[in-house]
Amino acid sequence: MQTIFPKKLETGDTIMVISPSMSLSLMRDESVIKAVEVFQALGFNIVFGKNAKEADNFKSSSISSRVEDIHQAFLDPSVNMVLCTMGGYNSNQLLDNLDYTLIKNNPKIFTGYSDITALSNAILAKTGLVTYSSPTFSGFAKDLNLDFSITSFVSCFAKNAPYTISQSEYWFDEWKKDLLGKPIMNDNDGHWVLSAGSAKGITIGGNLNTFRLLYGTQYMPQIDGDIVLFLEDDSDSVGDFMIHEFDRNIVSLTQQSWFNQVTGIIFGRFQTRGEISRGYLVDLIGRTTKLQNIPIIANVDFGHNKPMISFPVGGTVIVDTNKRDSQIEIVTH
Repeated sequence: MQTIFPKKLETGDTIMVISPSMSLSLMRDESVIKAVEVFQALGFNIVFGKNAKEADNFKSSSISSRVEDIHQAFLDPSVNMVLCTMGGYNSNQLLDNLDYTLIKNNPKIFTGYSDITALSNAILAKTGLVTYSSPTFSGFAKDLNLDFSITSFVSCFAKNAPYTISQSEYWFDEWKKDLLGKPIMNDNDGHWVLSAGSAKGITIGGNLNTFRLLYGTQYMPQIDGDIVLFLEDDSDSVGDFMIHEFDRNIVSLTQQSWFNQVTGIIFGRFQTRGEISRGYLVDLIGRTTKLQNIPIIANVDFGHNKPMISFPVGGTVIVDTNKRDSQIEIVTH
């Protein structure tokens, strides 16, 4: 299938916010205003999908409402980017109901992270349209090293040139707060090089717990050539069992028939509660033969922490851990 790269954003372009997972109604009005102001300062207009604030007992909305908003966002010629409100748990409900021909014939930027992983990879698989992982709309309402996130966002969505994934000076675990209820600032000890080497491949992945829902389905991207996986996971859904869930999910990943195409892995930053430490990851690689002899980097600025980089799902990346400083370069996006 031919790869389709959507047109980049320009000043004055319009971003439509939709809620294919959890509802916009979960955001406070002041948070919505703050996020809108951030995008306006960048020169973009924000509009909202017709059903973005609809909410049911699951803090989401009906399948038909969510599908309608996706279709309308792609059909509307005035919309240049489709940005998801936030993650959640149920975006894979939509996969059998989407008109992929409609999406393919109206290519534009589609982005989000976490539960949106199911949609991003499915759209790539069914249409060849490169999609993206980035902060969601709700993430732009929080002053958690936002400048770093914005810089990466602009490099990915408003420029065509290759860009190198940089490292933040500090990071926040959104769910770990001090006695005053404020997120705790952590110094960033940089990218963890877990396995040396170099690789170039097509980027797929996202949230591992969501990505695995696509195994064995028509919605798993079939890549012709080498693959570099971007993977993160969160402890929200499994809590104290995070490390056990992650461990078996990695084993399942290596058992996929296409895993022999994987030439490199980039792990995001894990939440503190999950206890996915550098030492644990080194041990995991040591006892998992299929993870050996490929470059692996961890503690990169994406996942369920702030700040966050933006990167393509279906683009091309070069990973090099042989140098003194590891390098991750997004070549095509």
